[in-house]
Amino acid sequence: MCDEESTNQTPDGLEESKLLEKIEKWRKCRGQLLEQGKGPAPIPSEVMGVFHVIPAGSLARRVLSQSWSVPEQDKRQIYVPHQATNYLYNAEGFLAVAGFGKDSCAGYTQLFRSGMLEYVDCRCSGQVGNSAESMIYGQLIEQFIVQSYENARLVLQMMGNKEPVYIGFTFIGIADKRFYISYRHLGFSDATTKPRKNIFVSPEVLADFASDDPSPYSGTLLPLINTIWQVAGLSETPFKLNQEWTPFHEYR
Repeated sequence: MCDEESTNQTPDGLEESKLLEKIEKWRKCRGQLLEQGKGPAPIPSEVMGVFHVIPAGSLARRVLSQSWSVPEQDKRQIYVPHQATNYLYNAEGFLAVAGFGKDSCAGYTQLFRSGMLEYVDCRCSGQVGNSAESMIYGQLIEQFIVQSYENARLVLQMMGNKEPVYIGFTFIGIADKRFYISYRHLGFSDATTKPRKNIFVSPEVLADFASDDPSPYSGTLLPLINTIWQVAGLSETPFKLNQEWTPFHEYR
C-alpha cells in the first residue's frame, strides 16, 4: 500500500522540495497499484486517467482524535466520472463508485482520511468511427480534469481545508495508443504519436483555489493539460478556439 502518512513533521516543517518528492513517490506508487489492478474498485479497462488532489498537510502524520466520516449531505457532492451509483467506506476513507460489479465500473472517487482526493476515469479510450484500433479520448480527458478540479475545490472547502494544494495527473495503459483529437484528424496516422511507456505521471502543479480564474481554470490547469499532449507528440492541447483553451466545445 502507498503510505500517505509518511512523516512525523508538520506541513510547516517540510521543505517544498522534500514535500514534492513525497508527493511524487506517493503518486507513482498509486499508479503502479492501479496498473496491477489493486485499486479500491475493480477496473475492467487497462486505460485509465487518474487525477490527484493533495493538500500539503495530508502528508504529515496525524493522530486520529475522533471518529471520521463524511456527512450525509456531502456525499452526493462528490463528483464521480460517469455518475456515482454506490457509496461506501473502505480502508482508506470514503469511496464513491460509478457502476456495480467487475464489468461495469466506469470510474470512482476516493476520499482519503488525510484529505487527499483520487478521481479515476476508466472509460477514456475506445474505437472511433471505422477505426479498428483503440484510441484515447483526448477531449474527454481534458473535461474529466476540469470537472475533477472544480469538484475538489468544493469538497476541500466543505472539509475546511486552508492548506496549499497540489494537483497531478497520471495516465495508465497508454502504451502504443493514439490520442483521438477529432473526426477530421482520424485519417492522419501522424496527427499524434503513440507513447512507448505505459504510465505517464505528470509534474505536480500548485493550485490556487482562492484565485478568481474562471472555468476551465486555464491559469492552473492548462500547463498540466499541455504536458499530457506532449506525451502524444504535440506541444500543447489542440482544443482551442481563437487561441483560447476551450475543452467543452463540440469539435468536428
